[in-house]
Amino acid sequence: MKKITKIVAILLTVVLALIVAGCGDYVAKVNGKTISKKDFDRRFAQVQADMKLRGVDLTSTEGQKMLQSLKQQTLDQMINEILISDYGKEKKLEPTKDEITNKINEIRAQFPSPQDFEKALKDRNITDKDLQEMVRVQLINDKIYEEVTKGITVSEQEVKDYYEKHKNEPDFQSPEQRQVRHILIAVNDGNAQNNPHFNINVKRTDAEAKKLAEDLIKQIKAGKDFATLAKEKSDDPGVKENGGQYTFSRGEMVKEFEDAAFALKKPGDITETPVKTAFGYHIIKLEKIIPAKQKTYDEVKEQLKNYLLEQKKREAYSKFLEDLKKKAKIENKLSAK
Repeated sequence: MKKITKIVAILLTVVLALIVAGCGDYVAKVNGKTISKKDFDRRFAQVQADMKLRGVDLTSTEGQKMLQSLKQQTLDQMINEILISDYGKEKKLEPTKDEITNKINEIRAQFPSPQDFEKALKDRNITDKDLQEMVRVQLINDKIYEEVTKGITVSEQEVKDYYEKHKNEPDFQSPEQRQVRHILIAVNDGNAQNNPHFNINVKRTDAEAKKLAEDLIKQIKAGKDFATLAKEKSDDPGVKENGGQYTFSRGEMVKEFEDAAFALKKPGDITETPVKTAFGYHIIKLEKIIPAKQKTYDEVKEQLKNYLLEQKKREAYSKFLEDLKKKAKIENKLSAK
């Protein structure tokens, strides 16, 4: 009998030890609510899955450094979610089931098919329950953001002051542009089915396309109107009807086309030989050089006003979150490491 009692006592001691150990297996506490290591690891696995799908190599040296930062960011986000959720319940901002369902349907509608939506969740290890909770917290967050930022405005003087302070920066400069006309002679020799620039309405080899482009250059030099030829011969449907006209700055067109256009020195100049790109062969005529200039206040004031308004709102919301954290009792084991 004494032996049995002793065994029971030992078992009870072991069980109690396991319970205590289990209670200590957490990464943070927020106002007494525990974020368990298991829940954190699961969320962090979702974050890593998403990063990999974005093409981030987490096995590289830089990737390993990023992982350490991501761990703290992930825990900070989980802490914020508890604070937001608690505040939402306190202020009766809890979304209804219909609101959650409607939001999920909005997200689902952004995918090409239901299968693509389900695959996106599966690839990120997100269950339906996870999604429901994420959307619930996000809806509360949206309501709090609206409440906190209500009434925030930006005066015209603030916009003017910002413009005067920053007007010499690149964001307020219109870069030099080229206005050109072009004729595209596309290539399709039947071997480019997977080429994104493949033109199914054209049947000609590379050599045939180049020869046709060279013939058109001769016609233009002989006095044929460029815009008329573009309407008749170009395979670029986007600008065919306006005589092949484009206006652009550096970085907006494919490199070969852009380099050739910016190499032309004066209006009226044309490319002496066809310009080859992934689309085919181009003939380019320079119509106008539009110099770089500073954007005026009137040109940017609405954009600036919206930018400054969003900046003010973000700052107000960040301060709200910081105030929530200051009032809360938070134990963060990761930050202590």
